[in-house]
Amino acid sequence: MTFIIQTPDGQHLGSILMSESAADPLSGHCVFVAVPKDPLLVAKPAYKRLVMHREMGEHQFQRTPCGDSIRISCNNSLYFVIQLDGEGKSGTMISGPGQESIQYSVARVPKKA
Repeated sequence: MTFIIQTPDGQHLGSILMSESAADPLSGHCVFVAVPKDPLLVAKPAYKRLVMHREMGEHQFQRTPCGDSIRISCNNSLYFVIQLDGEGKSGTMISGPGQESIQYSVARVPKKA
């Protein structure tokens, strides 16, 4: 499962690559890829946060059974919560508690047949 990460106004920042656990399809591991289309975005806090998480390495994710949200953590600290629309195709990603508030737009990349 892959999500494209954008600024709230639609500027491409990167993606999250998620791999579901064989034992529990509601959880797994993920990594951040920070590759903005506009080079001016590298100075923005939203991009810098993604780079920080890319450098932290592998994170863990946990989806709710109904599929409306995904929690992303690393070393037992919650860093992001993705709130998805009713179809699970897009939504917003917000910073976890105790962090500077940054909001992202996310869109799920469809699986290829």
